[in-house]
Amino acid sequence: MGLVDYFVSFGSGDPSANTGLLPTFTVFRSPAGLTTPPSISELATTGLFHFQYEPFGGLAFVIDGATTGLVDADRYVVGAVGFDDTTYQGVSFNSWGITNIFVNVSTIGAGVSIAAFGVTLNFQNISTVGAGVSTIQSRLGTPSDAIGDASTNPTTIFGFLLRAENVAEGQSLYTKSSGVWDIKDKTGATTLASRTIADTVGTITKS
Repeated sequence: MGLVDYFVSFGSGDPSANTGLLPTFTVFRSPAGLTTPPSISELATTGLFHFQYEPFGGLAFVIDGATTGLVDADRYVVGAVGFDDTTYQGVSFNSWGITNIFVNVSTIGAGVSIAAFGVTLNFQNISTVGAGVSTIQSRLGTPSDAIGDASTNPTTIFGFLLRAENVAEGQSLYTKSSGVWDIKDKTGATTLASRTIADTVGTITKS
C-alpha cells in the first residue's frame, strides 16, 4: 500500500497569493473515531500545501488556513481520503466558496464478479461558516448517521462512508430462480440495492 500524497490550496485563482499560511487539521477522523492527523507543510512558497497519509479506509477531514488574512469562505478545506486513493497516488483538494470536494468510493460485490458501484458527491457553494466550523461539521455528520436503503441516500459524508463500508463488508443474497442479487448491510436487515444478473452462454450482464 504505502503513503499517498495529498495537496490542498486556499481561496480561488493563483495559489501563491495565499503563501506563508500555517494550516492545521481541526477534524481528522474515520467512522470508527478520531485519528491522529499527519503534519502539513507548504511546498516552497507556492501556496500549495502537502501532507502524506496511508489510508486503510474512509476518513474525513477539515483543514483551517489558520490566519486572519483569509475570509471564512476561503479559510477552510473539507475533504476525505480513502483506500481507493492508493490507486491514484496523489489527490488534490481546493477550497472554492468553502469547498468543492469529490469523494469517490468503488466497491466490488463479494461472490459476484463484474459488479461495481460508484458513489460521487459534489458539495458546492456552502456559504455561511459563522463563528466556527459547526456548519462544516454538520455536513460531515457523525459515525452514527443513517446509511439509507434501496430508495433513500445518506445526507452526510459520514453516512456515505458508512454506506460504502456496509456495501463492502455487508451481506448479499443471490436468488438463482429470479436472478436477483440483493446487496445488504452488515446485519442483513436492510437492503441497500438490488440488481438482476442474467447469465447466458456467451455473457453475464447486470441490470
